[in-house]
Amino acid sequence: MNFEELRGTVYSVAETVVRIIKEADPETDIDEYSIRLAMATFAMYLSSSDGEIKWEEAQAIDDCFGIGLASPEQLKNFIVNANIYSTEFESDPPVALTLLIASDNMLFRKGEDPEKWGHEIVIDCYKAIADAIINADDDVDDNEVADSNIYITMMENYAKEHFSGYAKKG
Repeated sequence: MNFEELRGTVYSVAETVVRIIKEADPETDIDEYSIRLAMATFAMYLSSSDGEIKWEEAQAIDDCFGIGLASPEQLKNFIVNANIYSTEFESDPPVALTLLIASDNMLFRKGEDPEKWGHEIVIDCYKAIADAIINADDDVDDNEVADSNIYITMMENYAKEHFSGYAKKG
């Protein structure tokens, strides 16, 4: 997936997440920028894995997520201030995942069985982000791959623990 396709995916998933959450609870204070920013923090986490944020990675993050942080220095400052490259980050599922699992559980209790659950769409999007960011600078670093696996596995485990439909699939 190229960065233009990833940007389309990111924006589409953010829009879908907000629509689903607002349908379930119109009072929820969530917007597309917040969802994209959470996705961007994952990209920043991966970019910082090798100890250096390159211009190609910074540009890819800015292009894909539209968050207004276009230089490696801006990203580095944001990563440090937000404590993104940390074990706390690695164990904290993104808000889109937690909200969509709650929504998916409501649908599951109503007997719905879509081809793909909302939380699965989010996990797939994070996998696409990982692939694009890891390959952004044409220098695949083992730390980036390992950190991607840690975070994606955490998301999958969170879903297994919190989505009622997985107990049914058992």
